[in-house]
Amino acid sequence: YACDEPWPNHYDWFEATVTIDGEQLARVGIRKKGFVGSAFGANPALKLKTDKFIEGQFFGDTERITLNNNSGDPTVMKTCLTLSMFAAAGYPAPRCNLADVRVNGEHLGAYTHIEAVKKRFLDHAFGDNGGSLYEGTHADFVEEWLPRWEVKTSDTDETRAPLLGVAQALQVPDDQLLDALESVLNLERYYSFWALETLVNHADGY
Repeated sequence: YACDEPWPNHYDWFEATVTIDGEQLARVGIRKKGFVGSAFGANPALKLKTDKFIEGQFFGDTERITLNNNSGDPTVMKTCLTLSMFAAAGYPAPRCNLADVRVNGEHLGAYTHIEAVKKRFLDHAFGDNGGSLYEGTHADFVEEWLPRWEVKTSDTDETRAPLLGVAQALQVPDDQLLDALESVLNLERYYSFWALETLVNHADGY
């Protein structure tokens, strides 16, 4: 795929009736999710969108449910433990718990339920859901690749100017690099993020 366009999503939405803790919702959107490893597990990782086909339909205070299949983690514990470490270190992290998942009566086992990184997450993590939020799949801070970063909220800068600033800063000579990066990046927060990534041996993107 070309680097000047977003990575394609090959998964279609379907309608489903969903029961969560005894509460039933009809016409919920459901699709497969995942990339590389998680896409080839015995059971699919799933995304649910409660208002996909019925406008304003929520479960509690959310319309998005993300269920990871833990295809690379037989303990089913690593994701929630890792996110709790980030939270304990004062770094914004999605909330996480476990879910017992059944599809058409078939027991698929324990899934990891992760809070969607969207505006509701930004609200409780930062106290403000404005600003730009991007997601990159097979992406990096390279100017020609910036179209591959997906815009995630209505407030996000679609020109990708915040990403361009980082990409351009990375091109300066080494003796100017830290000063250039400091103008576009919170370096102290990045150092702690990088240290946490290394500590937990995270190897699945930024």
